[in-house]
Amino acid sequence: MRDGLRVYNLFPTLAGTVKKWADHLPRIAAMGFNAVYVNPFHYPGFSGSLYAVKDYYRLNPLFRGAARGDDDRLLHDFTTAAQACRLRVIMDLVVNHTSKDSELAAGHPDWFAHDQNGDIRSPFAIDPADRRRKTVWGDLAELDYTGLHGGEIVGYFNDVVRHYQGLGFAGFRCDAAYKIPAKAWRGLIGAAKAVDPAVIFLAETVGAPKEAVLALSAVGFDYLYNSVKWWDFKSPWLLEQYELFRHIAPSIGFPESHDTPRLAAELRAAGIPESEFEPRYRQAYAFAAAYSAGVLMPMGYEYGWERRLSVVMDREPEVEPKRFDLSLYIAEINAMKLAIPALNEEGPLRLVPSGDDDLIVIERQTECGDDRVRIIVNRDTARERPQPGEGGLEFATVEPLGVRVVRIAKATPRKAEMPTEWRPEARIQIEDVYPQLDGGRYPVKRIDGEMFEVWADIFCDGHDRLGAVVKYRCEDGVWRETPLEFFDNDRWVGRFRLDQVGLWRYTIEAWTDRFESWREEIEKKRDAGQSLTLELREGQALLEAALPSAERDDASAIRAVLRDLDRGDDAARLDLLLSAAVRE
Repeated sequence: MRDGLRVYNLFPTLAGTVKKWADHLPRIAAMGFNAVYVNPFHYPGFSGSLYAVKDYYRLNPLFRGAARGDDDRLLHDFTTAAQACRLRVIMDLVVNHTSKDSELAAGHPDWFAHDQNGDIRSPFAIDPADRRRKTVWGDLAELDYTGLHGGEIVGYFNDVVRHYQGLGFAGFRCDAAYKIPAKAWRGLIGAAKAVDPAVIFLAETVGAPKEAVLALSAVGFDYLYNSVKWWDFKSPWLLEQYELFRHIAPSIGFPESHDTPRLAAELRAAGIPESEFEPRYRQAYAFAAAYSAGVLMPMGYEYGWERRLSVVMDREPEVEPKRFDLSLYIAEINAMKLAIPALNEEGPLRLVPSGDDDLIVIERQTECGDDRVRIIVNRDTARERPQPGEGGLEFATVEPLGVRVVRIAKATPRKAEMPTEWRPEARIQIEDVYPQLDGGRYPVKRIDGEMFEVWADIFCDGHDRLGAVVKYRCEDGVWRETPLEFFDNDRWVGRFRLDQVGLWRYTIEAWTDRFESWREEIEKKRDAGQSLTLELREGQALLEAALPSAERDDASAIRAVLRDLDRGDDAARLDLLLSAAVRE
C-alpha cells in the first residue's frame, strides 16, 4: 500500500517569510500530514498576485524579509527542515500563464497567444452555469503550447522544474492543468521523473470540462483534485466523477482551499448557527479524507479561521483568533487514514442504501478487494443514527453531524457450490509439476550450487497467451523469481541456482499475458492485410495501463514510447509497438 497524500497547505501570505515557514513544520507533522504544499513564492508582476509570476527564479520580496543569503539557499533550508520532519514539499507550478509584464513576455512574445489586434492575450473563464458571464484576468499573459514554439516552452519549464528539484522540492501542484496539452505535460513530467522517479505531480482540475480531464490520461499525473467539497450527499454526479476519473489517477479531496471561501464564511452566509460550526468542520474534513485517496487542508482550517485567503498581500497578515482547535482531531483522522489500505487508493466505490435520508453510506474497497470500508455520514444536526449492521459490521450509532469509518470483516469462505475446476479463477491450469514428492509434503534433494529445474503443464481455455514465473527462496529469505519458458505443447520450464545450503521452497504463478496476446493478434492481421487502426489504439492503451505499476526505468521508457507514438504515422507506430524494446 502506498500512503495517500495528506497535504497541509502552508499559505505564504499567512505564514510570512521563508524563515517563518519552518516554524510551522513540527506542528504540521504532529497532525499526521506527510506533505506540505506552498503556493507560488516567485517574484510577482505588477498586480502582486502570487499566480502572476514575473520571474520564476527569484523569490517574492515579501517572503524574503530581512534574511541574508541568496534565494535558493533560503528555499533549500526550508525543504531540508521539512525532510527532517518527514514532510514532502510540494510547490505550485504555474505554466499556463505568466504575468503580463513577465521576463518571458518581454523576451519571448512569440511564446504567447495573441488576440485579433496582435496583443498578448489574457486567459479567461466562462461560467458553465451562465455562458454570458466571462471572467478575464487582465494581469496575466496566456502561453501558447499549440503554436510553433510549444517545444521551446516545455524546454524552458523543464529547466524550471529541475532547478526546484535540485532545491529539494519533491512535488508540483499544476495550476489549471487541464489548460495545457497532454503532450506538453508528458514531456514535463517525463523529464522530472527521469531526474527523480519519486517526484509527484498533482493536477488541479476542479471545474474542468470532463473531456479536458480525460485528455490528461496516461501523461503521468500522480493525483487529480476532486469536487467532494461541493457534494450535497444526494446527487449522483460525485460518484460518477469518481468512477470516470479514478483510472487516470487517484484524487485529492478538501473541505476548503485557497480558491474557495472559508467554510466558516459559507456557514455564516447560509444561516448556520455558530454552535454547529465545529461539528460541521469535523464532518467536512473527515468525509474528504475518507472519500479520497488524498486529502488537503489549508492553513487555518484547524482553527476555524473565517477571513478568505488572498493571493495578493497588500498589508501585513492579521492573525485571527482561534474559533476552536481541531489539531488533535485532524491527527486522529489522518492516523486512521494511514492505517486503512482502502482509504489510500481508489478502487471500486458504491452508494449503499440505508433506508434513511439523513444517513449516507458509501462503501470503498481496494482495487483487488482485499480491504473494504464503509463511510457512514449522519447529516442530522440533532439526532444520532444507528449504522447499518449487515456485511460483518457491528451495530453502533453515528452522532449528529458525525462520520464513522468502519472496516468490513472478511467473510469466512464457504464451500464452493460448483466443482473447483469450474470456478473463474481456475481458468488457468497448472498441472504435473516436477520435481515434487507427494504434493510438496516431502522435500526433494539437490546439491549446493546446482541449477534447479522446475517443469509444469500450464494451459487455459481460449487462445490467450500465457506468462509464468517460478518463485523461490531459501529458508525464510526474500522471495525471488525467474521466468518460466514455453518448451513444447503445454510444457513449461524454469531454472534457478541453489546458491546456499538449506530448505528451499518454490511455487509457480501464471497469468494471461495481454500484451503478448495483442502482439500475436496484430501480427496475424498485419500479415493478412487487414486494417490495424483499432489494434494500434489497443496497444497504446496497454502501455498506458502499465504505467501506474511500472518500476522507475520501465516507466521512463514507456513514457518515451508514448511520446513517440504521438508523433508517428500508423506504420511507424506499428513498428514501435512491435519492437523488441517495447516487448522487453
